[in-house]
Amino acid sequence: MNKRRVYSTHSRGKVYRFPGCRYANRIPEKYVASQTKHSLDSEGYRPCRYCNVMKFRVTREFQMLNFYCKNKNMEFQLKSSILYVKTEIGCWKLVYRDDLQNFALYHRNDTGHPVDFEHPEWETYHKQGDKPLVSSLISAFVYIYISMIVSERLNRRQAET
Repeated sequence: MNKRRVYSTHSRGKVYRFPGCRYANRIPEKYVASQTKHSLDSEGYRPCRYCNVMKFRVTREFQMLNFYCKNKNMEFQLKSSILYVKTEIGCWKLVYRDDLQNFALYHRNDTGHPVDFEHPEWETYHKQGDKPLVSSLISAFVYIYISMIVSERLNRRQAET
């Protein structure tokens, strides 16, 4: 992955962008420069809201996602541009697919041990087959919650038989 970011040497906005961002292409050639993300962060630059989609979407939808989680007994956290969601019975990860402009859903494989939600990135996930892509974070959360309810009902039925 390219760790260099593009920025304008003549802008007061102090925004850096991924190469290829539509807003990076608008910077006049004589003002275009690039540095590592780490260097720009330490100089007070911030990421572009359009090409750093996951962080922007989580920030923009934070209140709604947080409200939903509190009412549905779920947790979420953003780590390295991947959103992890924990429910009572499982763990999910949502990855932004910029080529499709959607979020891909992955579910934690059943390992027989509790989810380590301090390090959910260490867990093993598989792509969700019946709903591989969703267009918004809240629709992903609704899908995860419904999946949790369906799974709990199936488990109850199996236990009854």
